[in-house]
Amino acid sequence: MTPSQVNLLKEEILYLLNHSLNHQEKRRLTEIRKLLKEVEVVTPPTDNTIGIGSEFSLTLANAKGLKTIRVEMIQEALGRELPDEYIEQISPAGGRILGLKEGESFEYISSKEGKVDGFVFDIDNEKKDPKTSNPLYYHIKTMEKGGLVEGQIEMLQQELELQKKTLERHLNERKRQGYEVRNNEEIDKSRSRISEISRLLTEKKRIENPNSDTINIGSKFTLLMIYNDKSSEELNATLVEKFVSHEARSEEFISMEKEIGRAIYGKQMGDFFHYLAPTGALVTGKVLEIKKTDITEKKPLQKSNAK
Repeated sequence: MTPSQVNLLKEEILYLLNHSLNHQEKRRLTEIRKLLKEVEVVTPPTDNTIGIGSEFSLTLANAKGLKTIRVEMIQEALGRELPDEYIEQISPAGGRILGLKEGESFEYISSKEGKVDGFVFDIDNEKKDPKTSNPLYYHIKTMEKGGLVEGQIEMLQQELELQKKTLERHLNERKRQGYEVRNNEEIDKSRSRISEISRLLTEKKRIENPNSDTINIGSKFTLLMIYNDKSSEELNATLVEKFVSHEARSEEFISMEKEIGRAIYGKQMGDFFHYLAPTGALVTGKVLEIKKTDITEKKPLQKSNAK
């Protein structure tokens, strides 16, 4: 048994001793005492592989969806071990993940859930505090909000100039044809977008590259994307809070509103990440580089003079 199982059994003994016991509970008390005397206590492996006593995180995906759990590997349950906190070596999942390392994938067949695809990360054989129990929302509560990164500002400024030219063209065309300017859909749309862009450029603060060792809003990085068909590609991008212009048309930006954005947030260089694509496919990847920016490259946010 593992040290945490020992603690669970001791807690169960205390619970039983503080209650009036029926015949079945007395037998359980005797059984626990025997287990604590006879069963060997094991320690986790000394390398970074999953063994009895290892703590680690798993992402499990099947036809019903995706979930992530933080668990400990045990040989078999001896008491009140919960399924979402412990995995038995004798279980279908346990048999497949024993000996795996961080970043490795696996699959197994569950009698209740069917085919399950899994991904291993954050193995902790030294019993330190876990890095995270949920990679999709890692550090999400501390995420900086309400700002724009440099690339978004440049994109909005370009769009603003284009919208102004478009509005001017529509106005001149309407006047040339002798029509009233009012109640024209294209003109109203351009004016509305000019107003929205001006508000964004005026009210939103500039988010600089945080130059952090973890991916945050404004971070520039290189990812290795690994797909189900075993193909892979490198992706250079900047993480943004949300799209405000035409970022979705470019691979240069990743939004926190997307699955991939939430998956990479808080990751460090060398970390693996994963997410469930809209198609239902499990996509995995690795952070190859987090790029730092020289402070001399920073530019002030220019307010718009648009009316």
